[in-house]
Amino acid sequence: MRAFSEWETGYFVSVDFLVHVALVAEAQKGDAPAIVGSGRFIVPAPDTAELAFASRMRGRTATPAPR
Repeated sequence: MRAFSEWETGYFVSVDFLVHVALVAEAQKGDAPAIVGSGRFIVPAPDTAELAFASRMRGRTATPAPR
């Protein structure tokens, strides 16, 4: 299995929440939460944005957490 390079790792974990935003979605799995999805919003240049989402929910409906 291929591993991320040092540069790739730094890029993916160094978010500034202005031009590089990363989010995760959690779901309860047994007694502990598990990451079931992620999203990323990147502004590579003015007036340009890239948005991507990945999910492991596979047909299940996400339900908001109780307040």
